[in-house]
Amino acid sequence: MHNPRKKQLDTAKMLQQASRKQKTVALVAIVAAFAVLGGVFVVASHADSFAKGVEAEDGQVGGNAKKVADASASGGNKVTFSNVAAGGGGTGTIVPGADGPADASKCAQTASAKFNWGEPQYSSYFNTPTLDPTWHPYGPEPGHQDKGERTPATVIMNGDGTVSLKSDGQGSTAAMSWYPGQLYGRWEVCYKVQTGDQHYVALTWPDAENWPEGGELDFSEESGGPTKQSFFLHCAAGGNCNVGSTNADMRQYHAFALEWTPNATIGYVDGNQFFKADNDGQIKYQHHLCLQLDFFEDHKTGPDAMIVDWTKQWPVAQSKPSTLGLKPGEGATGVGVSGKTPRPLSVSEMRP
Repeated sequence: MHNPRKKQLDTAKMLQQASRKQKTVALVAIVAAFAVLGGVFVVASHADSFAKGVEAEDGQVGGNAKKVADASASGGNKVTFSNVAAGGGGTGTIVPGADGPADASKCAQTASAKFNWGEPQYSSYFNTPTLDPTWHPYGPEPGHQDKGERTPATVIMNGDGTVSLKSDGQGSTAAMSWYPGQLYGRWEVCYKVQTGDQHYVALTWPDAENWPEGGELDFSEESGGPTKQSFFLHCAAGGNCNVGSTNADMRQYHAFALEWTPNATIGYVDGNQFFKADNDGQIKYQHHLCLQLDFFEDHKTGPDAMIVDWTKQWPVAQSKPSTLGLKPGEGATGVGVSGKTPRPLSVSEMRP
């Protein structure tokens, strides 16, 4: 971190020559000087973190990322990714979700508790009448592989501390994304499905929309109805580099977690590891969390829903924050719609 040079103040000489009144004025001046220098330090530190994030994302396809000439545009960015304990949460300021406080979890066992990840940097508990504005429903737009339609109207707040992504089983589906993301980190989602007949998936997706180069981490994807889920590591070269599966009855709540570092990519269900790859698939781009209930024509079996209790995100020691994202309340897309794709923003612009 850049440290501004502090002026040396000869306080002893000043106090000796000053009267009682002058001493008071001098003391105020000293305090003010240090306050100004402290403010410069904070701004410089945040600007440095933001600039590094922009540089990491520079050169991504579609012109979504570009170097920002004035890195101080990060402004009130209070999130830091430095000095993060490998086994715990970030040491930066925790930014709570904009959707109410935490309530009793519907997932009794979690990876974050078992491995002491600490307080999440970001969390959503879905405890307000409207959706947390850091979540961005897709659409209206064509659904997965142009089948069906994704619409914001299918994302429903249930009024009980959960949110539902609904499908009518005939093509109307739901999906939403969460910003800001990061390069490397941890995510965990507590959710269940109504029937499991539709294709449900929790994943991270590259901010730059540059698949397959940007990779894809599907850490909880339906691969056999309500009782079989898989982890698909889509590496930068395309295709599935590694696959692992587990069997959880998703008609009950379960906590699926992703831990992604340069050395390993790990999937957990209820705190138990079910997938591990000793690599990251050469993914070098920031990702953000997405939840999708996709329509597949061979899944026309009736209505379904993903019912989400909470989501959480933590940085790790090697994390680099996203500098591409959407502003609170803006619509997202899964098909690259102009105006809905991530663009250069500071963290403070992505979160209320």
